[in-house]
Amino acid sequence: MMMIDELLVIILITCILCITLSIERPISERPITLLKQRTTKALLTKEWESPKRIYDIRHLLSRYDSFVPVIGRQTGNVSYLDIRRDMFDIGLYPGVEYRITDITLDSNPIDPIKGTSGQSISSLIGLINKKDTTTTTPFITSNNDDIDYSNSRNNDNITINNDNDVILSVRPVYPLIDELEREWPVSLRLNQAPYYLSKGMYNTITVMGSLSISILFFMTCFILSNMFTVSFVNSRSMETTIYPKDLILVEKITPLISRELLHTHTAKENDIIFFQQPPKLIEYIKEQESKDNFNRRKTLSSDLIVKRVKTVIDDNDNHHHYYDVRGDNSDYSVDSRMIGLIDEKYIVGHPILRIYPKFGTLP
Repeated sequence: MMMIDELLVIILITCILCITLSIERPISERPITLLKQRTTKALLTKEWESPKRIYDIRHLLSRYDSFVPVIGRQTGNVSYLDIRRDMFDIGLYPGVEYRITDITLDSNPIDPIKGTSGQSISSLIGLINKKDTTTTTPFITSNNDDIDYSNSRNNDNITINNDNDVILSVRPVYPLIDELEREWPVSLRLNQAPYYLSKGMYNTITVMGSLSISILFFMTCFILSNMFTVSFVNSRSMETTIYPKDLILVEKITPLISRELLHTHTAKENDIIFFQQPPKLIEYIKEQESKDNFNRRKTLSSDLIVKRVKTVIDDNDNHHHYYDVRGDNSDYSVDSRMIGLIDEKYIVGHPILRIYPKFGTLP
């Protein structure tokens, strides 16, 4: 019976509390209703952003927002290094994510000890004409016309005429290395960073920049590989001009242009040329390998042969050219004396310089 009585008391107390809470309170006693979530919050918290929606967000920042300062390209007479040095001096490191702890309006100089005593505001949204946020640096080319300002609260109709009047107190979102740490937060003028990006924007341009550099690198390698090659010499046939184990840089563009575009001689008399192994040379080597007195390093089909042009023979009927090639050291050379003339189609290029073991031009 006691348990039923206790249960009834609990139910009665619960009903009284519910009725009390349901009574409408005076406006002064109501809890503060949170403002509608600002339209920039989703923008500033994205991990990635579309390349078409990357722009300077300095005039969209609010207290407790995060941003990433970047330098972008050089503007005016101020160099990239000068801008970077000035940013480091105030503790604003390009590429580091910062969080805003306070925003104040003060045109007076910042006191390094006392900081600033200006008017504190909660947000910069709507305080500056949004057309001023349009930028023209690579990657950062769009503007913020897609931001809805209709629900933004202007701080008591305050208007900012100059970015230099806005002071941000900021600190890094994550710990930095000891060399970069200092007393946080630090104060800076809004115009002391060339560009303010969200984390997602910065991640996007970082990936795009890395991808662009990678593509440029591979394109450069592809172009250079078609213009130059490096050949390792393994015979004594060109002593005393080129020695065994010499590493030679060979340019390939001149023979290609002469042969395919200009239809002229790929080489002239006394030129040193590098050429692919013609079939007659391969056959000659196979024949000599079967003889006991032929002691020669195994030659790969990809190895280039180096000789000097003795004579150029023109085939005017077929608009073709053949070359009588010889080694400077004839006692150790397999050349046109054994394998006949070399067709110009096998010529790869001309030596430019010796890379190893002694760097320099060829005599």
